[in-house]
Amino acid sequence: MVYPSSIKVTPKITRIANGNPITIISTVYDNNGKALKGATVNFQTTGGILDSTSGITDSNGQVFVKLSNVPYDSSVTVTAFVSGN
Repeated sequence: MVYPSSIKVTPKITRIANGNPITIISTVYDNNGKALKGATVNFQTTGGILDSTSGITDSNGQVFVKLSNVPYDSSVTVTAFVSGN
């Protein structure tokens, strides 16, 4: 059985122009460093709105979510984590 070992979220740091939405990509890897399909990734944010709070990784080990409605001139953190796989 293969288990999630690490998760990479991109972009790591970015600036959102004029409140436009941004796509956040989460990639999950197994302990051999290979992309892991079928892992559930959960997302949380300290501000703005995520179009989804969870998703299942595709064949590239990726889940895509959009962050929008970030308050003007603010700093927001999005956290992605894998649990229950």
